[in-house]
Amino acid sequence: MNQKQTRWILDPKESKKLYVKFFSKKVGDFNQILEFEIVGSYRPFRLNLHGTCVFPMISTNPRNVFLSQKRIRPPTAPESYLSKCYVNSEGTFDFGPLLIKKDPEKRNDELVKKMNGTFFQITNNGRYKLDANFLLKSSLPLEERLAGDEGILPDKSPFIMEPQEMTLAVGETKNLNVYAFPQDAPTKNAEDPTNLTPIQLPFQDQVIALIKDNPNPVIFPVQCLGAKPIVSVTTNTENNDKITFERTLLTLVNEKTIKLKNECAIPVKWRLTGVDKLPEEFEVSLTEGRLEPTKVVEVNVTFKAMMEKKFAENIVLEVEDVEDYGIKQDNKVIALEAEAFKISLNEMTQELDFEAVRVGEPKILSIPLKNQGMYPIKFNFSMNKESTKECFVIEPQEDRLEPGQERDIKVKFLSKKEMKLRTSTGTSDIMLNILEGEYNVKFNSIPICVSVNAVFSKYSISPLRNINFGPM
Repeated sequence: MNQKQTRWILDPKESKKLYVKFFSKKVGDFNQILEFEIVGSYRPFRLNLHGTCVFPMISTNPRNVFLSQKRIRPPTAPESYLSKCYVNSEGTFDFGPLLIKKDPEKRNDELVKKMNGTFFQITNNGRYKLDANFLLKSSLPLEERLAGDEGILPDKSPFIMEPQEMTLAVGETKNLNVYAFPQDAPTKNAEDPTNLTPIQLPFQDQVIALIKDNPNPVIFPVQCLGAKPIVSVTTNTENNDKITFERTLLTLVNEKTIKLKNECAIPVKWRLTGVDKLPEEFEVSLTEGRLEPTKVVEVNVTFKAMMEKKFAENIVLEVEDVEDYGIKQDNKVIALEAEAFKISLNEMTQELDFEAVRVGEPKILSIPLKNQGMYPIKFNFSMNKESTKECFVIEPQEDRLEPGQERDIKVKFLSKKEMKLRTSTGTSDIMLNILEGEYNVKFNSIPICVSVNAVFSKYSISPLRNINFGPM
C-alpha cells in the first residue's frame, strides 16, 4: 500500500491489512495514536501504538558484575590494601597487591588462580541475543590509551582476559576470567621532602566490552599493585647497618633491639642467618618469622661480658615472599660490635688504723689508688651515718682516673669527743665506689675499715695531799 494513502474504500465484508513501520534513531520508548473515521459516522476509532528502541546490552551494575564491593577505600595501610574488590568511590576493580614476576602461563593452576585470578559476571539484561568482544585499553594504539595521573599503563599489560568473545542469550550470564600478573613494582618519590618512603604506583587498565549493534562500549576499569618483599632495619646506629654495644664490664649483660618493618604491601618471610656461628656471649631472641604489611617485629640481641675481649661479628637478614617463588630482597648484613672489659686497680689497703688520737687534733692517713686498666674510671666515697660524716673528711671525695693514673686519697679524722671505733667489712660506713668512666656503670663498692681511739690528754698528781716543806 501507499504510505501516503489515508483513505480506503471497503466493500461489504471486505478487509484490508494496514502495515505500520517503526524506526528510530534514538534509544527510548515511543507512543503514537492512529485515529480512524468512517464516513457517515461521527465516532472515531483509535489505535494506540507503542514502540521501544534499545541496543543489545549487558549489565553494568557492580553488584551483578563483581563478587566483592566496597563503598570507599580505607585511608591508611594495611586496610587500604584491598584484594579483588570493586571500589564504588573510585569506579575501579582493584586486584590489590600481587607478587611480581609470576608466570602468566601458569594461570590455570589452582593456587595461582586463587591469588591472581577472578571473574566478572557478564549478564545479558537486554531484549536481544548479543555477541560481545572483550579487549584491553592497553591493546589500543598509543594515542588512544593515555594513563591516569595515579597509575601506570605499560606497553605490556599485566592483565589477561579469557574468553575474548562471548555470545549471550537474553537473561544469560557467563563468566569473564580476568587475571593480573605484574612483573615489577614501580614507585615514585613522595611530594613531601621529609617523607623518604617511595610511593608505590598501581598498574591501571580498562576491560572494554564491544557489543555487536551497540555503538557504546562498556568499560570496567581495573588496577593492581606490583609488590616485592621489602623489610627495613632499624638499629641504634645512624646507617642502621650494625649494632654497637657500649663497653660492657665483665659479668654484666647488655641488650639491644633490631626493629624489622615490612615496608611492602604483601606478607613476607624473614630469617637471620649466621646466628649459630656467633660466640656464646651473644644471644638472639628471634631468628625467623612471618611479617604482615606495615607490621614491626623487635629482635633482642643480648651480649654478656664473659671474658675481656673485643668482638666484631656479622649476622645476615634474608627476606623472601611467602608463596615460595624465590622473590627475595637483597641480603642485608648487620654487624655486631661489642667489647667486654674489666676494671683493674692496684692492691690498695682497705683498713685504716688511726691508733690513739687526741680529741680535737686531726690525723690524716692515705689510700693510694691507681687505675691499671685500659679505660678511664671514676670513684667516689659514700657515708650514710651523720656521726661518720662529722669525724671523717675525704679528699678528693670523687674523681676520674685515666689509664695508668694514680691518686693519693687523704682521709682525715677529727673528733670533738672521746670515742673508740673499730669497723669490719660488714659494718663499715665508708664505701669506695668504683664506676666505669664513660657510662657511670658501677663496678664495685669497697668497704673501708677504720680503727681509731680518740681520747683526752690525762695526768696524775701525787701526793694527793698538801706538801709541807717545813721551816726553811
